[in-house]
Amino acid sequence: MRKAHIPTLREAALWSGIYVGIAIVFGVGVWMFAGATTGTEYFAGYVTEKALSVDNLFVFL
Repeated sequence: MRKAHIPTLREAALWSGIYVGIAIVFGVGVWMFAGATTGTEYFAGYVTEKALSVDNLFVFL
């Protein structure tokens, strides 16, 4: 039987950084291929969604 994996703070920070990095690389690609307006809209939406997800943490607590 397998034991549950308990992630450390370092591991969680690493994976969070990887996912944010992927989103930033994608946003830069959007900016380069679709233009500055679309890139700005993507980053504005990303920051808004990130802020709302942090807000949900307070609701769950």
